[in-house]
Amino acid sequence: MITVGDYTVVGQLPPGLYQAYYDRTTERLGSGSRSYTIFSTFETLIREKVQEQVKEKLSTSTRYGALSEEETEEKAQIADLQFGFSNAAMLKLLAKRATLLTSGKFDQVAKVEAELTRIKNEKCKDFIIPVTFFITFETEAATTSALKLGEIELEGHKIPVETAPEPENIIWENREITVRGRWFRWSVVLSLMLLISIGIFAFFIKVIAFKNEVQYLSKPPGVNCDDVVELYGEDL
Repeated sequence: MITVGDYTVVGQLPPGLYQAYYDRTTERLGSGSRSYTIFSTFETLIREKVQEQVKEKLSTSTRYGALSEEETEEKAQIADLQFGFSNAAMLKLLAKRATLLTSGKFDQVAKVEAELTRIKNEKCKDFIIPVTFFITFETEAATTSALKLGEIELEGHKIPVETAPEPENIIWENREITVRGRWFRWSVVLSLMLLISIGIFAFFIKVIAFKNEVQYLSKPPGVNCDDVVELYGEDL
């Protein structure tokens, strides 16, 4: 069964990329430029750059034969582009409020809503910074080409792309975690698991050594108790 996820790739935007683009565009268009206008131009930029690189990959691919320019253009079409934003704190508070409402703890909702208002006022600009993009293509050929590219060049950065998870499996509040951050977390988890495994192994070695020592003291090897009694008598 073909799903949206089969035609979608995901990429993690490097920290600071959008802010740098925002600052340059503001300088070019003027300080009166609206944030939505700048974001729209950034969205258009990603669409154009991705489609351009996918078309180039399609034109050199032997899998689909010799494609005309019109065929390449048609196969490289992007159906949808969505972003994940730097809004994990807001999403977690919204989830907490929903849990309180469904569990009937209405007396605690006001406190969460006050925190939501505070964060919204203090970090409003951060919440509109895109940190991840999801691109859904119209054809399998474009999706395969994007994955074969392995990375998309954008604003002087090479952004790795991979198959996106199904929409229902996306944890939106985790989208702002960078690739380096994910590797760090995995390293910490693996290190802890390794330490625990070493600890368990050392414990069992210690138990076995203690058991052998007790057994040695209770029944020393090479000593026959009956022979000792016969030789020295029972008063020994």
